[in-house]
This record gives sequence, structure tokens and C-alpha cells, in this order.
Amino acid sequence: MYTTFVMTTEFAEQWESIGLNDDDLRRPEQETLENPKIGAVI
Repeated sequence: MYTTFVMTTEFAEQWESIGLNDDDLRRPEQETLENPKIGAVI
């Protein structure tokens, strides 16, 4: 099974504007990989 996280330009800009970086993004991505039912799929 392959999982792809898609990051829109708007998301990336907002993520960066609040001071978060790639390391901060890894945590929710890892949690989603470990438990796919943890959040909504868009």
C-alpha cells in the first residue's frame, strides 16, 4: 500500500507563516501512517 501526502501551496505558506517546519509536519504524517483512521481523509 502506498500513501501520498499532498501539500498545497496555500497549506505550505500557512504552515510556514506560523513558524512550523518539515520536522513539525513529520509528526502528524507519522501518526496518520500508524493509524489511518485518526483523522479525516480529504
